[in-house]
Amino acid sequence: YVLGLRESPELEIELEKRDYGTWLHGVLLRFHRDRPDADAAASDLPRLSAAADAEQAALALDAAQLLPFRAAFGRFAANYLAWLQARDAENWHFVAGEAAMRREPAALAGTMLDGRIDRNDAHAASGTRQLIDYKTGSLQALKSKVAQALEDTQLAFYAALLGGEGPLQAMYLVLDDRQPPQAVEHTDVAASAAALVDGLAQDL
Repeated sequence: YVLGLRESPELEIELEKRDYGTWLHGVLLRFHRDRPDADAAASDLPRLSAAADAEQAALALDAAQLLPFRAAFGRFAANYLAWLQARDAENWHFVAGEAAMRREPAALAGTMLDGRIDRNDAHAASGTRQLIDYKTGSLQALKSKVAQALEDTQLAFYAALLGGEGPLQAMYLVLDDRQPPQAVEHTDVAASAAALVDGLAQDL
C-alpha cells in the first residue's frame, strides 16, 4: 500500500481521502517552495492554482476523480491565502516543507529519531520556530488530542527531532474548503518532547 502497488478494482472510481490529502500536501509544498519573499500576494492565487495542476499531473490523478475536490478548490484557495497573508503581516515565513530529519538524543544512547515534518515556519522578529502538520480530518478530534498534551506524540516527536534550541511552537492546521484554516496548537511542545525522549529512554 505504501509503495502504491495495490491493484485498484476495475469499477472503483472514488478518490480515497488519503489520496486527496497527499495531493493537497504536495500542492502546498510546491506553492511555498516557489513563493517569493516580497510582494507575494499579487501572484499567490495563480501560483497556487498552477501548483494544484502540477501536483495532479505528478501524482497521475484522474481529473474526473479529483473533480469534486477541484470544484471546491477556489473556495479553499481564497480561505488559505487570506490566512497566509495575515501570517505574512505578523512576520511569519516559510522555511522548509517535507523536511526529512534525523537526530540522536544523548539520552537514547545510540537510538536514532527519524521523521519528516510537513512544514517548518519561523518568526522573523523573535526567532521562534513553528512546526505545522496539515490535517484534513476532524477539528474536534484534534482539539481533544492536544487537550492532554502528553497523549499527542506526533507533534512532540517532531519537536524532539528539532532539538531544544530557541523558542518552539507546534500546531496542527486543519484544512477544509468550507472554512478558513483552523490552528490547533500543542502548547509547551518542548516540554512534551522532553517527556517523550525521557519515556523512550526508560523503555529502551
